[in-house]
This record gives sequence, C-alpha cells and structure tokens, in this order.
Amino acid sequence: MRNLCIITGATSGIGLELAKIYSCFNIDLLLISSNINNLEKTKKLLDNNGANIDILEMNLINGIDLEKLKEKTDNKLLYCLINNAGFGDLGDFVDSNLKKAQDMIDLNIKALTSLSYFFLKKNKNTTTKSYLLNVGSVASFMCGPKMAVYYATKAYVLSFTNAIRRENSNKFIKISCLCPGPYKN
Repeated sequence: MRNLCIITGATSGIGLELAKIYSCFNIDLLLISSNINNLEKTKKLLDNNGANIDILEMNLINGIDLEKLKEKTDNKLLYCLINNAGFGDLGDFVDSNLKKAQDMIDLNIKALTSLSYFFLKKNKNTTTKSYLLNVGSVASFMCGPKMAVYYATKAYVLSFTNAIRRENSNKFIKISCLCPGPYKN
C-alpha cells in the first residue's frame, strides 16, 4: 500500500512549497484546490520530481465532498494531511463584506475541522506513523484589529490542534500547528 500525503491550498504560498518538498520523497500526493488550472500547473511543475501526483478540484468553502475524498484515498495509507488552505481580509469588521467573512470561517475553520476528522478517523487504529499539520499563523496568538475574523479563525486552528494533539498523544499520529509570520506569495 502506497503512502499518501494530502495538501490543501497546494497551488501557491506555503502549500506549494510543501508540495515541492514532499514531491521529492517516495510518497503519493493528492493536491486539493478550488482552481483546476492552478492544480494542473502545479502538477506539471512537480511531475519531474518522481512523485505520483493526483489532483482534486474542490472548493472547500462549500464543504468537503467526502465521497470524492474517499475515492481518492482508497487503497492508500493516509500518511500525512497538511491543512493549508485559507485566506484573510483587511479592514474594519463593521465595514467588511459579511459573505467574505463567512467564507473565511467556512474555509479556515469548517473545512480544516472536517478534513482533520476525516484523517483521524481513517488513521484511528494505525500502527504506523502518520502526520497532521494544520497551518495557523502568528496571528493565532493575539487579537487582530483590521483582520478580526482572520485572527479569530487562526486562534481556533491553534486551539483545536493543541486539543486534538493531546487527545491523540499516545497514538502513532503526530499532530502539529505551523504558525508562520507574514509572507508574500
């Protein structure tokens, strides 16, 4: 059975850089993004590294298509999940676009939670090492005027990750939260 690493938000920024790294190992990759053109470009970019790369167009804001995900992960050892997809917005909350703020919550919190649940359920009885990496932010540690919803979603990511890490501390699953500072794509 082949090892599989799922990476969300894998077509730019941190997700793309992690996909580049993982494509150099003997691990199958499943790259998830809402933009099929960017997924195909990323797959083409990484194809020369020797990894088996599969892509899945899925707008995580609209929820997780568990059937598609199960189909893509059948007959594979779910070795790693990197929950990287997310976005932020700048401005006073009262003047912001409420739909955009709700989409941010759906992606940064709901999708990450659902994918973490899928990963942990699939690996509940594993006796081999597996890894879950949730991408938070340095924003996870403070309030964020002008980016209130983004900072709040990243605080959730850190708190949630710490809690599930403790729940799974005696298992073969290693759970971490990456909290990078600002970066430019």
